[in-house]
Amino acid sequence: MISGRLAGFLLQLSVITALATSMGASLAAPAVRAQTDPAARITTCMQDEMASRGTVGAQIAVMRGGVMLYERGFGRKHRDRPDLVDTGTMFRIGSTTKTLTALALMQLVEQGRLDLDLPITTYLDDFALAEPGQAEAITTRHLLTHSSGLHDTSAMSEADFWGTQEPGAMRAWVDRQRGQQPYAPPGRFWNYSSANYMYAGQILERITGETYPNYMDDRVFEPAGMTNTTMHAAEGVARGNFAYGHYNSPFSGMLEIFTLDEANNWARHPTGYANATAGDLVRFAALMMDGGRALLSADSVQAMTTRQRHRDLRADQYYGLGTFVEYFDGNEMVHHDGGAWGWTATMKWIPEAGVAVATTTNGGGLLQSATACALRAYVPRGPDRSTPCRLDRERWNDFVGTYEGSVNSGVSWNFEITRPGGGNLQMRLIREGEEDRVEMLGQDCGRWVNAGPGTFNAPGLGEITFIDDPVEPGVVWLRNRFFVAGKRPVGAEATSTAVATSVATATPTPISTSTATAEAQDEVHRIYLPALMRGE
Repeated sequence: MISGRLAGFLLQLSVITALATSMGASLAAPAVRAQTDPAARITTCMQDEMASRGTVGAQIAVMRGGVMLYERGFGRKHRDRPDLVDTGTMFRIGSTTKTLTALALMQLVEQGRLDLDLPITTYLDDFALAEPGQAEAITTRHLLTHSSGLHDTSAMSEADFWGTQEPGAMRAWVDRQRGQQPYAPPGRFWNYSSANYMYAGQILERITGETYPNYMDDRVFEPAGMTNTTMHAAEGVARGNFAYGHYNSPFSGMLEIFTLDEANNWARHPTGYANATAGDLVRFAALMMDGGRALLSADSVQAMTTRQRHRDLRADQYYGLGTFVEYFDGNEMVHHDGGAWGWTATMKWIPEAGVAVATTTNGGGLLQSATACALRAYVPRGPDRSTPCRLDRERWNDFVGTYEGSVNSGVSWNFEITRPGGGNLQMRLIREGEEDRVEMLGQDCGRWVNAGPGTFNAPGLGEITFIDDPVEPGVVWLRNRFFVAGKRPVGAEATSTAVATSVATATPTPISTSTATAEAQDEVHRIYLPALMRGE
C-alpha cells in the first residue's frame, strides 16, 4: 500500500525533477535595468534573482570561444557564517553530473570496450528482470537516453540520499534491482530516470575495474582541466572551499544544512553527486564545443548532442546522450541542469555562438532567469521559432480510457480517464488500499505551447503526459517520472495491431497485419502491462 507520506515524497521529487529537466518558459527574460555593459547586466540579474529566491550563495561563469568573459561568486557559503563564495568554491551540481557520466561512457565506446546497442546484460551478466528477456532487451543507449522502461528507483526514501559511502555501493544497488517489473518495453518513449545512470555507472565499473569516482577524477576531470571538480566529496571538504547545502526537508519540515560529505551516496554518484564550480562547468562546455579535444572525438561529441529521443513535450525538446537539446531565443541550445537536495546547477551552451553559461547555488532553486540573462548578454536572438497555440480539444477524446500501471515503488496505480459532458478530462486515481482520488486535468495554451499537446496538470501530482505508442497502434501511455500506466486497445482494435512480441527477447518486431493476433498482443501486455490486481 502506498501511503500519503510516500505520495507526498513523490510529489517533492516531481518538483525537483521539474527544476532539473524543464526549460521553455522558465527562461523568461528577467526584469533588469537598462545597461549596456554585459557584465553589469549579469551582476544585476544574479543579485535580483538570488534576492527573490532567498539564495544564500551562488556562482556564475560565462565563456565565449574558450575565453572566460565573466566569473564571479555571490553571497555566503553558509547561512550563519561570514565566509564568502568565490570562483573556487565547490558546489554539488546534481543531475548536471549525467552529462559527465555520458561522456565517460562514450570514452569506453571509442576504446572499443562498450557497444551502446548491445544488451546491458553483456556487461551486467548477472542482471535479470521480472520476465525472461526483459533485461536483454535494454541497451546502454536506452539508459543514456532515458528510454529503458525501468522505473526511477534511485531514491525511494530519505536514507537513499545519504546512503552508503563505500566502493561496492553501486553494485549492491544494482543487485537489489533484480526482478523488478519494467513499466514499458524499452525504446517506446522518453521518461527521465536517475536510475538509468546508476546502471550506466555500474557498467563503467564492470568494464574498467575502477570505481566510478576514481575514473571520473582521473580520466575526465583532470584531462579536461577541471581542477575544482571531484567526485570525492571528502576531498572537496578537505580543500576547505565549499558551499554548504541548504535544504528545506519535507521529512523533518526544517531547514537542514550539511557538508558535501555528509550528504553523499556512492551508489548515486553517476546521477548527480559531482562537486564543481561554475567556472569548471563552462570549461567543460567549451571543450564540448571545441570537438572534445583530449577527452573525446568530435563524432562522439556530435552523438552526445544530437537529438536522439523526442521528449514528447514541446515540439523542439529532445534528449541526446546525457544532454537536453532545444531552442533558446531561436538558437539551438544544449544543456543539463541539476538539483541535489541543498544545491543546484545550470550548464547551457549555444554551439553556433560558442557561448556557455553555468551557475551554481547552495539552495533556493535554479537560477534560470540569471542564466538566460547571461546568454542574452552575449548571444543575438536567432530566427523566430515560436509555435502558435493549436489547442485541439477533440484530440482529448483519444486519451479517454482505463490505464494500468504502477508507481516506482511497484505498487499499483491505475487510472480512469473520462471526459464528462465533453469538457475537460477527469482522472480517477485508483490505488491499493486507499480511497479513489478524482481530479480534473488542466490544459491551456500556455501549457500546450510550453509543455506540448499531450501534457496536462494533475493537481497534487504535477504534470502528466499522454503519449501514443510509436510501435503499437492504439496503445496510449500516461507518463510521469514516478508513475507510468498504459491503455491497451480493446476488441477488434487489438486484433488488428500489426505488432507481435518475442517473449524470448521482449523486442518488438513488426509483422504483417494479416498475421497479427490478439494472443500475440496479449503477450505484449502480459509482460509490460500486467493487471496488477490489488493485493498482489
